[in-house]
Amino acid sequence: MPIQPILFETKKQSCDLTKSESFYLLTEILRGKVVKARFEPKYMIKFWNAEGKKEVLLTDGKLFKRKEKTIDIGYNFIEQNNLKFTIKNN
Repeated sequence: MPIQPILFETKKQSCDLTKSESFYLLTEILRGKVVKARFEPKYMIKFWNAEGKKEVLLTDGKLFKRKEKTIDIGYNFIEQNNLKFTIKNN
């Protein structure tokens, strides 16, 4: 199944990842460590999973939370990759 692009969002801004960036992020999340840590989510990530269902993750760039599971990738993906956000048109 082809990789679908991931979208980082806040209430006012968004950042669309390319397919290669999306693949890289998903790989990092799969390699990350499950941790018991609380964090203040700054972004919401939306993407379509392999079953064609919409997935939502909460993140601060380093920690990613899906349902009750928190994954630490060891670094801030947004800062490390110098991702640029644009103002959303509502």
